[in-house]
Amino acid sequence: VIEAGMKIVAHGKGYFRSRWNLFDFAVVCGLIVGFILQASISDQRLAGSISSLVSLIRMGRLIRLIRLIKQLRAPFNTMLSVLPGMFNIGALLVLLFFVYAVCGVQLY
Repeated sequence: VIEAGMKIVAHGKGYFRSRWNLFDFAVVCGLIVGFILQASISDQRLAGSISSLVSLIRMGRLIRLIRLIKQLRAPFNTMLSVLPGMFNIGALLVLLFFVYAVCGVQLY
């Protein structure tokens, strides 16, 4: 919040010309709304999930670092290329756990 306020004071109307600054501003506004909702909603599970969602969106700021720092691009691109294979391995593990669960229920 302080960072966004200081940038607005420093850049003036030029702050809203950059898309990354707009993204940062939207994240800050989302966090403020999340905190207000958490304080006003009596169902703490719902309020916690809203705050978690907004915090998850904050991690989108890491994409900015990957774009700016060239050494981070290679590991990030490698992780993106490995994701489909990891999905297949995860599906096989879920299938294996399901088979073991069925056997466990039937045997005991």
